[in-house]
Amino acid sequence: MAFFSCIVNEVGPAADGTETSAPVIYINLTDTGGSFANQWFYAAEGSQAQMLSVGLAAMNTNRKVEVGADPPNARGVPSTSVTRMYLTLLPALFQPAIDLNGLWQTPLKAIISVNGISLLIEIPPLTTATGTIVNASDIVVSFPDTTLTGKLQPPSTIAWSNGTVWHKTP
Repeated sequence: MAFFSCIVNEVGPAADGTETSAPVIYINLTDTGGSFANQWFYAAEGSQAQMLSVGLAAMNTNRKVEVGADPPNARGVPSTSVTRMYLTLLPALFQPAIDLNGLWQTPLKAIISVNGISLLIEIPPLTTATGTIVNASDIVVSFPDTTLTGKLQPPSTIAWSNGTVWHKTP
């Protein structure tokens, strides 16, 4: 088991979950260290109600959680349980170094929309990606074929971990 400092993106029960006895509680987490983004986990047997409470408190107070879990082994599949989850005093939301909303010049054109710490990137007509603002200068985005980290460089640049650079169009 490893420990991760995370942002809780979503949390709630699933009527059709089979990982634990009812209620099965799913938790969508982003590791602020960048090892996973928007990854689904399930609350370990016997702690479902408590983890639901901690997850809701984290979301309602914009705070991070410290979780104990095995690292996820499949993208988007809730195959890993969270065995410990602690609410921290650290804020989850912060102001990114640049305004991410809007049109970006990439090898193509991209449109980024921000909702809280969640990102939606549309590259018409090719693809859509989702991501998370990790801190004031870093983002993590899951594209259909890869997950990339991006460094936010004021006044209007994203330097991606694969070497590409995006510039915001005025």
